[in-house]
Amino acid sequence: SLSLIEGAAKEGLEEAYSFLGWAYQNGYYVRQDIEVAMSFYRAAAEHGDVDGQYQLSVLLRQSEKYEAIDEGKFWLEEAAKADHSEAQFELSLSLASHDSEEDRIKAVEWAKLSANSSNPRGISMLAWLLGEGVGTLKDLQQAKSLYMQAANMGDSYGQFRLARMMYEGDRMDVDKVGALELLVKAC
Repeated sequence: SLSLIEGAAKEGLEEAYSFLGWAYQNGYYVRQDIEVAMSFYRAAAEHGDVDGQYQLSVLLRQSEKYEAIDEGKFWLEEAAKADHSEAQFELSLSLASHDSEEDRIKAVEWAKLSANSSNPRGISMLAWLLGEGVGTLKDLQQAKSLYMQAANMGDSYGQFRLARMMYEGDRMDVDKVGALELLVKAC
């Protein structure tokens, strides 16, 4: 019951704070309240709970307040440093669009960490960075291999990019039927 979890949170169990944040974020057994959800996620984050850090970063970055967005970026980086593969992917995605080559190189580093955790979105991100030569040397063969890996894991972006390569014969034989089948899976 929720009261047991509330008791665990009062005892300082950071996972309980994260669960309560999730409950209030999604209206699970309680009235949905994003502000209350953020307060529970913040407590979890401050107690070192990586999921709490990530979830808090998501909510803060969706805010319209500049200060909240900055705090969201802080918690995203904290979660990424603590090996949260989705945070690593999102940090990579954010840094890849920066003008600074230093940031783009960091994007590759975060994408590699996310991919090494078998995160299909991280794998697709690394493939895109390699395929486009963003923050690293262009390597279409490695990009193709990574897109195949992500596509086999069900990642729709990986399926789309691989289908495009198959359709155009980019680093592989043209396979328009196979490309269309993959596009259907991606949708």
